[in-house]
Amino acid sequence: MIKIQFVAALICSAVVISSSASGQEAKSDTSVITYDKEYFIKYDPLTLLDMLQRVPGVQTILDSNRRQGGG
Repeated sequence: MIKIQFVAALICSAVVISSSASGQEAKSDTSVITYDKEYFIKYDPLTLLDMLQRVPGVQTILDSNRRQGGG
């Protein structure tokens, strides 16, 4: 459960940081992928978990946490 909350907080922080940095010039850092709201709208999410499950790789982290008894 703590790991899910951590991932959720991390993604929320990334959204806040990316929205505040939107006025800055974009750099070509291919190691960072930003998902804006248009990406999620097509999935009609109701909760943060719905959004997290649409980000590639996050479902693997969530599944791993459940197998280890964390949630």
